[in-house]
Amino acid sequence: MHEEFVAKLQKRSSDSLRWARKFIEWGEYIRCIRESYDAAFYAAKAILSHQGIKSKSHNSVRQRIDDLVTDGTLPSGMEDVLEPLLAMRNEAAYRFARGNWTEEEATQALTTSEFFVGKMQEITRPSAK
Repeated sequence: MHEEFVAKLQKRSSDSLRWARKFIEWGEYIRCIRESYDAAFYAAKAILSHQGIKSKSHNSVRQRIDDLVTDGTLPSGMEDVLEPLLAMRNEAAYRFARGNWTEEEATQALTTSEFFVGKMQEITRPSAK
């Protein structure tokens, strides 16, 4: 059951990345940023679940990722990914004062998310220990 949940989270992460790529192609930069964050968030939840750690909120997921970097489970730098993506996502999704997100900014969010998701998937592969 535990590994099934990890697999479901990984699928949601992959689906969000796929949508983010489509949205950037379509010029839907806000939606790309939102999906990029979601992909990273679900990947983070998957690695936490894989490690037996339950965490629900965005803040607690970020803190737990920080803890896994501190204890050496995750490589250095992974602790710096979620917070900027979340800030972009919140600005794009909830604070409508800024409406002109650029392709460059959306690409940055997508690239960062793809890197993070890839690292999390490497760690949760059955052969990785």
